[in-house]
Amino acid sequence: MNPLPIAWVFAVVAAAPPASDGQVMRALRDEVARAKEQLALPGMERPYHILAEIEDEDHRSLAASLGALTRDEGRRSRSVRVIVRVGSPALDNGNFFSMNLMSGERTRFVPYEDDYDAIRRQLWLTIDAAYKEALEALAQKRAALKAQAGRDSRPADFSAHPPSKLFVPSRPPREMPDLRERLRRAGSDRHTRVV
Repeated sequence: MNPLPIAWVFAVVAAAPPASDGQVMRALRDEVARAKEQLALPGMERPYHILAEIEDEDHRSLAASLGALTRDEGRRSRSVRVIVRVGSPALDNGNFFSMNLMSGERTRFVPYEDDYDAIRRQLWLTIDAAYKEALEALAQKRAALKAQAGRDSRPADFSAHPPSKLFVPSRPPREMPDLRERLRRAGSDRHTRVV
């Protein structure tokens, strides 16, 4: 019987508690409010719906072989996801597929530090890019619908219900020392049984 190499790998992804939810939420609220009020290109439609969400992640990866910890790595990241809709709920840039467009949806990494100005700048860049893509997607969608003349019955693109808001407070990640010890013991116990 050939003993198999023993490696145990654990990856933990948890919402990391930022130093201050206040700075992040303030930057998010301020930039979305600014976009709702001021985002427009001359002669073009303004957005009627803007969704923006920020996600903080704390990744840990642990590995052990023969009872010894061989890898203990961590990485934190923060990203923003934005969806912009232009037109009207009856006909907007959504529900349209184009090979070169995201149709008004953008994702971007933002600084993990709670730097109000840096986060707000990345939000502005992301919302602006999504808005410009949404305008282009709507123009392409209208051209495609015009080419399909005679098909008048189609459902609305977006529901006209009032918006809902969801805030999920961050929670601390799981404790790593306990996982490290369990990983070391599991690998050690398994090695003892195989040998």
